[in-house]
Amino acid sequence: MQSLRAPFRRSLLLALLWGGAGLLAARDEASAIGAELIHLPSMTVEGVREPWERVPITDDEDSPAAAASLTAALPASPGLILQESGDGFYPPRITVRGSGLQSAPTSRGLLLRLDSLPLNAADGSFNLALLEPGFFGTFSFQPGALDSVAAVQALGGALDLFWWRKTGDVSGAASVSVGNDGLVRALVRDGAGADTPSPWQTALAVTRSEGWRPNSEQERLAAAVQAKWPGRGGPTQSLTVYAVRAALRIPGPLTLAAAESEPDTISAGAAASLPRRTTDYARLVYRATWDDGPTVAFGVQAAEDDFRQLRANGIVVTRGADFSALLADAWTVGPVQVAAGLTGVAGSRTQERFANGGGARGAQFADLDLQASTLTGWLDARWKPARNVSLKAGCSVVAARREASGTATATGTMRADQLAPHCEIVVSPPSEYGRRLVEGFVRAERGVEAPTFDDLLAVRGTAPNLALGWTPLRAQTADTLSVGVRGSFGDRLCQPERLWFDVKAYIADWREELLRLADADSSPRGTVNAGPTRHRGIESQLRWRIYRGSPFVGGTPPVDLLLGHTWSEARFARDPVYGTSRLAGLPPHVGIAQLSWGQKGGLAVRLGARWSWGTTYVDHANKLGYSGHTLAHAGLSWLDDHWTLSLEVNNLLNRRYIASTAGVLDLARTPATTALFLPGNPRSVTATLEWRW
Repeated sequence: MQSLRAPFRRSLLLALLWGGAGLLAARDEASAIGAELIHLPSMTVEGVREPWERVPITDDEDSPAAAASLTAALPASPGLILQESGDGFYPPRITVRGSGLQSAPTSRGLLLRLDSLPLNAADGSFNLALLEPGFFGTFSFQPGALDSVAAVQALGGALDLFWWRKTGDVSGAASVSVGNDGLVRALVRDGAGADTPSPWQTALAVTRSEGWRPNSEQERLAAAVQAKWPGRGGPTQSLTVYAVRAALRIPGPLTLAAAESEPDTISAGAAASLPRRTTDYARLVYRATWDDGPTVAFGVQAAEDDFRQLRANGIVVTRGADFSALLADAWTVGPVQVAAGLTGVAGSRTQERFANGGGARGAQFADLDLQASTLTGWLDARWKPARNVSLKAGCSVVAARREASGTATATGTMRADQLAPHCEIVVSPPSEYGRRLVEGFVRAERGVEAPTFDDLLAVRGTAPNLALGWTPLRAQTADTLSVGVRGSFGDRLCQPERLWFDVKAYIADWREELLRLADADSSPRGTVNAGPTRHRGIESQLRWRIYRGSPFVGGTPPVDLLLGHTWSEARFARDPVYGTSRLAGLPPHVGIAQLSWGQKGGLAVRLGARWSWGTTYVDHANKLGYSGHTLAHAGLSWLDDHWTLSLEVNNLLNRRYIASTAGVLDLARTPATTALFLPGNPRSVTATLEWRW
């Protein structure tokens, strides 16, 4: 850790059963009041699926997330597949409906937004290690191309993050977490709430960990400040600053045999190369919103990234800035509601690449100027021809450009200009007391996603004689048809909701799918546009208040059950080489089951399990893969007016398993020596003490 501190850088069956249970309950139940579970908030069916709900990231919206990684802190969301790449805040592989199958370190396939503007760089890439979960109170997730902005930027959909807010009598909070392998995390937040003349908030967080594998130390320092000015006849304005410095060492992948028998080791290649990544990031956003009027936002984010990879990839040093802007508005024209907007992101950066000479910079083999821009526009219209029927149609458009200059072999330009139409019908059958208990939908949509620079630039040659080349690629597109139903039911005494369920099924035809490949020794082979592929899946979730508890002081708390499952399948469509093989990197089944007992102002207990079922293939030829796993977890917390003490245990039974891979192959030619497997985290215990004032 010394070098990091000086200076401080750095389902088919389940879905049908749950859906059928909800539909049967609809015949007898009448109330549609939102349920409050330990992890998830009230849900209402009113509004025909929009605006999107905000889901609390933690049990208590006033309390910070104890997890260091945002993806570890996010509650279960149908369709959102998170595969670990290490403990702490290592950025995992994030996959939605088959998007994001490419290898780390840079991710794409999902649009991340904060303050209405993208967190993604101008080329669409993002680094989850830069996000501090304790700064955010809620999030919303929209899979696929239903979100008009995401429809032409990321085929996986959009994930919006919302800042923590002062609520009630809580002005601020300070917490300290300690855990296995030297994990220490401190977080302080303070602010003035929305009921004050000038709302503001600020936060500071520090995270350090020695890691459980060799060369896995990590540190992160993050800070945020936001000031807000209420409208008073004008727009509501806010100014937000977010800055972070993250430094992490990377233990690297292992062979399958080593990952299963000796997971706490490091490969010879990683021991020689000593991979690590240090990133400095800062973001400034101004946002103004008028009541019943437009929203305007402007932002700039700058980053400096020093990434020492394995010898086969070399060392990459990237510096640059991205500028973004948003203009959106909505109005009513007769019986039709109309929404339109424009968003643009443009960025410029320099990138130098060096050979990795045993952890030191070797000969430079590339010096580039990179320019990227993505301009999107959308127009949506909604009409309700009947009380319980809603029709929505619209179109999004994107104009994307990626250009590299400097090193002759890596010079090139990519342009993508695409239209993405979509339409939807939502039906809500009549119900008692005029409440919507169930709603179903049918949706057809097109999505578009342009390649990132990590796709377009491929390392060639054998270390230390490396070169960089430009790969001409086309944007990938997907036409998706989806159907779904969700419902919310109580009882005839109008007691709080007892059952909520959501089931969605989709099938999508992808064209020019971007597949990033690597050799068995993790040497990059670049990204290719695949032939036709077909994705399909079922995303489902059920929340059931098994026992309502007593509403009186001193009464028994409620008992809640959460079940979530996602079945995914992506296959080649009669490919001349792969036939109908499954695409590598996508687990067939993932899910969660959790039982919660407790209430605010006392003891709360959680018991649950997360699973990944079926074989996840490493290569597109389906010659090598790893099996699934089921991991138990438990949580215990005590909450009073000013103090919270919690204990979280993950991988309760200390199972050995494969979490994910560092890449995917076209063909596993030498399975025994293929070093792409990332071992899963062993049992971890984290204790958190929080004080609120």
